[in-house]
Amino acid sequence: MPVTVSVRPVKTCPVSLVLMELIDEGVPLDEYLRYPHAIAQFRASSSSPIDVFLKGIGRHRIIALRSPSFMSNITAVVGTKLIATLLSRLESIALSQGLLSFPLPFLIPNFNDSLVWHRRTEADPSGIWLRRLLIETR
Repeated sequence: MPVTVSVRPVKTCPVSLVLMELIDEGVPLDEYLRYPHAIAQFRASSSSPIDVFLKGIGRHRIIALRSPSFMSNITAVVGTKLIATLLSRLESIALSQGLLSFPLPFLIPNFNDSLVWHRRTEADPSGIWLRRLLIETR
């Protein structure tokens, strides 16, 4: 039986920075692709906007680590040669871990964050409160 969920777009998120320990300035595309990458992958079958872009220009990156969240990638790249491309709103957290940031060497479109919840919790007061809080803080 299919799961019935509710979805509400929350905000548009710019993907505009790359984090790693090795480089303290912007890098060209070839250099960006030379390093292994840590990525956040939410569904096994989904391609990230970065990988879609790279495929469109006949390029690809080396994926060394897949995790379920951007936050875990911040921790994962510390002390390694991995690159993690993150949402720009996470930059201050990453910088506090000693990582460096620089702009992506190409432009990709922003994407939308969404809240997703099961319909059976639609009327749950705590769920309503949490969704309102998340939407208001965008």
